[in-house]
Amino acid sequence: ETAIKGGEILLSKSAEASSDVQIKADRGPVTINGDVTGGGFPLITAYSTGITIVGNVTADGPVSLTAVDTDPSGNRPGSVLVKGKIAANDLNLTVDNASNIDVTGAVSVTNTVNAAVVNESKLRVGGALKASRIEAVAAIGGFADFIGAVTAEHAQLWACPWQTGPTSPNKPGTIMVRGDATFNDYSWIWACDGGEVRFFGALDSTVTDLTFGISDDEPWAFVGGSRSLTDPADTQEVIGETRYDVYQQSNGYPNGFDRILVRDMSYTPPLNRGTVSLSTTTPKVNDTLTVNTTKAFSPAATTLHYEWRADGAPIGKDAPSITVPASAVGKQIWVTVVGTRTGYVGDLVTTAKTSKVAKQTGPAKPAAPIAAATTSSAITLKATQGNEYSRNGTTWQASNTFTGLKPGAQYTFYQRVKETASRAPSATSTAAKIATAKAAGPAKPAVPVAASKTASAVTLKATAGHEYSRNGSTWQASNTFTGLQPGTQYTFYHRVKETSTTLASAHNSGKITTPLGTFASKGAVKITGTTKVGKTLTAKVTTPVSPSAGVTYSFQWLRGSTVVATSKASTKQTATYKLVARDKGKKITVKVTAIKAGYAKKTIQAVTAAIK
Repeated sequence: ETAIKGGEILLSKSAEASSDVQIKADRGPVTINGDVTGGGFPLITAYSTGITIVGNVTADGPVSLTAVDTDPSGNRPGSVLVKGKIAANDLNLTVDNASNIDVTGAVSVTNTVNAAVVNESKLRVGGALKASRIEAVAAIGGFADFIGAVTAEHAQLWACPWQTGPTSPNKPGTIMVRGDATFNDYSWIWACDGGEVRFFGALDSTVTDLTFGISDDEPWAFVGGSRSLTDPADTQEVIGETRYDVYQQSNGYPNGFDRILVRDMSYTPPLNRGTVSLSTTTPKVNDTLTVNTTKAFSPAATTLHYEWRADGAPIGKDAPSITVPASAVGKQIWVTVVGTRTGYVGDLVTTAKTSKVAKQTGPAKPAAPIAAATTSSAITLKATQGNEYSRNGTTWQASNTFTGLKPGAQYTFYQRVKETASRAPSATSTAAKIATAKAAGPAKPAVPVAASKTASAVTLKATAGHEYSRNGSTWQASNTFTGLQPGTQYTFYHRVKETSTTLASAHNSGKITTPLGTFASKGAVKITGTTKVGKTLTAKVTTPVSPSAGVTYSFQWLRGSTVVATSKASTKQTATYKLVARDKGKKITVKVTAIKAGYAKKTIQAVTAAIK
């Protein structure tokens, strides 16, 4: 019979068939107010709805019970409720996607019970469970609860996450056996990556092959019944129970917290597990992280213990609050709260994991860096304790010196307060532009030489990339110097000029004399007076030479070719000569020489008629 999408099937009597019985509910409920009996393979499947069997389920062959949420919204769990007993050759129990299977009565199976409880689903068997072989897996938050005694020749109980990887849920499962457990042959009990297997009654084995396994380590074998399942090296007395706690080691730190708890006593009700939460889900280093336990257990626990972890490694103390340590940076924190109360079996509840722990916000950004020293290939910034430095704002270094730079080039530098174990770096400073020094200049050139010269100008021999000076301090690109004085010695300099990356070379010097100047006009002189013995002649420069500034004149009187009188050079432009008897019949000549510094001398003359 099938009930689909809201349809309902109600059988007021038992369902019986000589071969197979198949009951499927697909989002429509099915209720059978009697027994289900099949000669072959009873298949009872609840898809996103409920199947209720008020009576017993009996079969000569295997029985399969399945409850699963198949609705796309994920909000319609399946459920199978058997209020009576189950008797079969084999029994398969599958519970998935937050669904439930509840068997109120006892379960008796000739061969094997296979139970898979996954994805936040629950399986409950209220009566005793007896089978030749029991294989039960609780994973991804699955919870299998066996209320009565459990008896089997072979047993394999697994409580594990079952899925691994960054996108898979890491929720371990839990298996609880509240009655006595007896396993008569080789059996395994595993708790992996946070999974829990709990025995609240006696745990007994008539053989020596009862093996406990924790995570991926080598299994630990314990011999005999419940009172021989102790190993002082690995046992902790906590909340009145003997707890076998084992940590899977990774680089010396626990990774996952797995436990198998064995309690040899008659059934005591457990504390009901509630929820606990943290004061923040986004902690930073040095924050105070507190767990809220007001809803941890019902009834409320009278004693609480706290197990703080960061990615599985223990941190902090047994206290409701911790200060987040720097060692937790980049890790997720959670806390397991263990509660006890007189008359109840203690329990534990774990918070959700925080986001990865962040560092404290960095300090204010520092000022822009400044140069402490520069060379042509390196710049050293002024150092500040605790700072780091960068040339691009991306790659940082502890050293405040940058090498391998180009001469005369400008670079952009940054600084910031560097990151610590508990604090992020500061914001990056404002950029600072700093240039390297220029490279040393080349060797000094040879002595400068004249390419050409006049009385007022000198042109030095030109060399590409050179500059020139007349005093060694003022430099010019032109190799020609004008406005010079004729016949004057000057000292000239040249050097390789400075570039954008290289300093100027040292200079060299050389002495160069300008040629003598020549007067622009020749000038003229005139002799006056009576050309007779006893009379005085006067020579006068009637047209001065040019340029006339600074010119002096010297006069020389001659009788024929014989010098008869001279005068020293002076600015006077006249001179006299008194004729004597020996001058009679001779011609008298006056020669006037114009003299000026830097100029070639200029001589002009005048001649008289024969003296009477």
